[in-house]
Amino acid sequence: MKKKILSIFITSMMLISCGKDESIKEETNNAEKHNYEVIFTQEGDLNESIVVLSLTSINDGMVASKIIDVSSNENLGNPVLLNMQEKEEGQFSYTNEEDTNSIHVVVTVTVDKDAERDYEYDLMILKDGAEVYHKKHVKTPGTSIEQLSLSY
Repeated sequence: MKKKILSIFITSMMLISCGKDESIKEETNNAEKHNYEVIFTQEGDLNESIVVLSLTSINDGMVASKIIDVSSNENLGNPVLLNMQEKEEGQFSYTNEEDTNSIHVVVTVTVDKDAERDYEYDLMILKDGAEVYHKKHVKTPGTSIEQLSLSY
């Protein structure tokens, strides 16, 4: 029950953070369009972690192209909120259906103090096949909620 309530809280925070970024609209108007790919690799105690990955494609300041799960070729819609703790350890790749001005990526993570090991995720963002962001993140059990927000 505690995990479900915390998951709802984190998802609400993500929705608020995605909806309030006015800088995206100013930066993307009349910008060139690009193909973005987000590669998310995770490992750790998923049973004691809550991990939400949010992806939003943006064109001319508006939510645009659908997000595609590369492995299954499934259209996930836009914006997308993914509960990564419900997936297994491993690598997941997402791209936009059509070229867009930018992509907004938000990762929110918390690891319960009862976790047996750290939760680690590696986030890579590709723009037209070229790496624009790549960093490994580690969350230790019992640490506070961490939120990472990126726009490209």
